[in-house]
Amino acid sequence: MIYNEAMPQVRPSRTSTQLILDRDFGTLFWGKIGSLIATWAFTIILVTVTYDATGSAKWSGVVSAALMAPQLVVTLGSGSLSDSRGERLPIILGGILCSIGALTLSFWLFLADVEGEEAVVPLLVCAVVSGCGVALFSPALQSVVTRLVRPDELSTAVSLNFFPTALARTVGPAGGALVLAWFGAIPSVLVVGIIYVLSTAAFIMVRVPPSDRKDGDDVRVWSAIRYVVRDRVILYYLVGVAAIGAGAEPAITLAPAIASSVDHHGSAGWVVAAFGAGGLLGVLVHRTVQNRVAPNVEGYAAMTILAVMMALASFSERLDALLVLMVVAGCSMVVGITAFSVAVQQRCSSAMLGRVMAMWVLAFAGVRPLAALTIGFVTEQLSLMAALLGTGAMLVLTALALAAAVARARKRRVAVSVAA
Repeated sequence: MIYNEAMPQVRPSRTSTQLILDRDFGTLFWGKIGSLIATWAFTIILVTVTYDATGSAKWSGVVSAALMAPQLVVTLGSGSLSDSRGERLPIILGGILCSIGALTLSFWLFLADVEGEEAVVPLLVCAVVSGCGVALFSPALQSVVTRLVRPDELSTAVSLNFFPTALARTVGPAGGALVLAWFGAIPSVLVVGIIYVLSTAAFIMVRVPPSDRKDGDDVRVWSAIRYVVRDRVILYYLVGVAAIGAGAEPAITLAPAIASSVDHHGSAGWVVAAFGAGGLLGVLVHRTVQNRVAPNVEGYAAMTILAVMMALASFSERLDALLVLMVVAGCSMVVGITAFSVAVQQRCSSAMLGRVMAMWVLAFAGVRPLAALTIGFVTEQLSLMAALLGTGAMLVLTALALAAAVARARKRRVAVSVAA
């Protein structure tokens, strides 16, 4: 074949290293690492400071819930804002709110004595402010990826986009607890605020190409819900994300009970850490299999492996074996949610992506409170084994049902296309 200079040249896909060093995607990547580590650290600091001030686990739970509750209210609005005004706005606004919440709390701690239930009010207010920031930037940090990379780089970029989540889940709580123990409440909250400020500065530097949205496009949340329900396949993928979120919850909520089941009552932290380390491994595993299987098949397989690990954990009698199971479980969780995220973003209309990824965030995070209550109740009323085996059964049955439903939906779509 004779080379013709007039022929278009296809650029090869960028490697992971090239992407994380990219002027825009890389800046977003490092900014996301900082903001999510700060969020997890802030959570453990808030809970600890509240408990030290009140001596009440109830108030600690209320403050923790105040940090996460805005996701149930603000997330879909953030998705609509992304689709109407672009992702930069909610990302930057979210970072600013998080910065205000943390820096205000550090200033208040410096001025006031933290003691008694009257200390809860400013803790709650700052938690809600930062929680609104997290709810604003979370969906946009997912949907913006498609605008920063080429289609052939999407799978790699989505995988990299989950690395900060897995890293923050592992490093954030431990880092927050250590800084709090070494330096006290005021410096630790101030450090969180500074990290938020630096991350927001990084987000401001990211150049996001304009969307192809046209004037007059419907950017209401309800229109996106109708779109997902009508598409069906995207809806099924979101159900898969919710199932994985619920299926991974025992590694956090039941960590003390799981550790106690192998006669290591103080090793709950090791269980959570092993699960988080597995999440980091999951980023690499997805990179290995992404070009070998379709994203939805990868997601079904990950759900099944997570189910098996949870079931085996109920029979484990040794801590070392249990930690291996938790590593594999954490790996399968990240592989699964990454695969379904790729599947959703490949299929979704760009005009709907912000709102659909907001639903993705709700599917993954919104199911956790219900899952935590359910497995806690089952463990209390029946046994830990019943909760873990039930979780495994739920994952396997959901994976089978989703595989069948997606296959039917695709056949129906092909039949309609042929008839047309």
